[in-house]
Amino acid sequence: MLLLLQINKAVIIEKTPKEIDVYDPHQDYIVCTNHFQSNGLDSSKDNIQQLKESASPYRYQRMMELLNANGPNTVQKTVDILRDRKGLHGADIGMGNEKAG
Repeated sequence: MLLLLQINKAVIIEKTPKEIDVYDPHQDYIVCTNHFQSNGLDSSKDNIQQLKESASPYRYQRMMELLNANGPNTVQKTVDILRDRKGLHGADIGMGNEKAG
């Protein structure tokens, strides 16, 4: 027997070659760049290195900045966020910069 429930919820399944975990933000949206956020993987050695050496935390901050601006999220706001190529506080960081979405 298969039981399907509609719960209108999304989570992120995070996977390494040896581990798997689930990140549930407990909000009505998910923000994800390129680092682990689940309790089981967020403090892993590889993730800490990723946070130190990549633009992932910067992009996460920029995404939160854009989400918090101009009221509730909409489809158009999501499209604009995905197209955004600026840095924190709207700084011009140049096309192709890894910190730009």
